[in-house]
Amino acid sequence: MKKAMSLILCLIMVMGSFTAIPLVASAAEEATVYLYGIGGVLQETKTLEVGDEFTVYVALNCSDIQNGYICSLSAEQQYTDSVLEEIDEMTVEGENITFTNLDEVFPVTKASGTLANTEKSGRIIYNASTPFFNAKAFNFNTDASLLIVTKYRVIAPGEAYINNIITTLACADNNMTIIISRGNVLIDDFTCDVTFTEPVLDILGDVNGDGDVNVLDATLIQRSRVGYSTGVSEEELQRRGDINGDNAIDVTDATLIQRHRAGYDIGYPIGEPII
Repeated sequence: MKKAMSLILCLIMVMGSFTAIPLVASAAEEATVYLYGIGGVLQETKTLEVGDEFTVYVALNCSDIQNGYICSLSAEQQYTDSVLEEIDEMTVEGENITFTNLDEVFPVTKASGTLANTEKSGRIIYNASTPFFNAKAFNFNTDASLLIVTKYRVIAPGEAYINNIITTLACADNNMTIIISRGNVLIDDFTCDVTFTEPVLDILGDVNGDGDVNVLDATLIQRSRVGYSTGVSEEELQRRGDINGDNAIDVTDATLIQRHRAGYDIGYPIGEPII
């Protein structure tokens, strides 16, 4: 019995001599992705985990230059290929590796007008041209006119940079007015936004931005007129709710929405994107 007690005491002393080591959960491997627009301007940043997939949207709006009609462009998207992998489906054509579905990657210029090469690691080089002028040319005239849409997967932790460069951009007018030449911006009345979220145009009459024009939108206009809260900013209310374009939000706009819902032809493009 004494021997047994001595053995137990020894075991307790031995166990007590060990220092408890706390268990620490391993942190997820993360990458920080930086999106840059033309001119090296940082536009968005996002932290993702290894294995995460995401989409990059580049929107070009040249509506203030010849109504946004473009006949020629050349551009490039560069990415950190040690951290990111481009995961759009690819097709090998001889020595050229290109996107299988050009219409999805280049929504405006599409397959009929676009050549793209992803053969060089970390670089997507593309150009587009059309023989048409004015309204038949490429139309980049809204904040949702997508120049390129690309999909990526995070393959390693670290920092990743996605840079967008436009080297040539020309209008589809009789003079082929040059907007960008050899990377130099000659006319700066345009925007180029790079985002992780797809840009969506506001809909005329869709005051609350839920994607539908209905009696609730007319009610919100009426509530705004008597000073009640609408949950919509004044800028959004003005942009989406000024149906007749008189720069005033009033009962006339609410009535036009109601008449549109009732099936009347009111002469305004309610339910259409605001360009």
